[in-house]
Amino acid sequence: MEQVRLGYRPDLAWLPADLFEEALSHFYPRGSNREALERFFQNKVTYKTIHSWRTGHRNIPRWALELLAARHRDRINVHRNIITCLEITKAGPGLKAGAVNLAAWKARRS
Repeated sequence: MEQVRLGYRPDLAWLPADLFEEALSHFYPRGSNREALERFFQNKVTYKTIHSWRTGHRNIPRWALELLAARHRDRINVHRNIITCLEITKAGPGLKAGAVNLAAWKARRS
């Protein structure tokens, strides 16, 4: 039998606190609403627990990391869709259209 350290739980992941903080701060910067943070983690934990994760005093459960990763994936997909739409959008007629419209307007006035 393999010996593990006291208090080891396989469902907890070790992640540097600054990396978790950076990942979470994209959605909720420091000083954000406590209730919003708790709702983000589906009210499974208290704000105090989230604060302990942010500061590195507690290990973060895998479900919380998976939830955070899913939110980042969603955001990336939204940005990819925006980039695709911007890339396929054709440039407008620009100044030429203005000149044509001005010439037509002047022709109607004369």
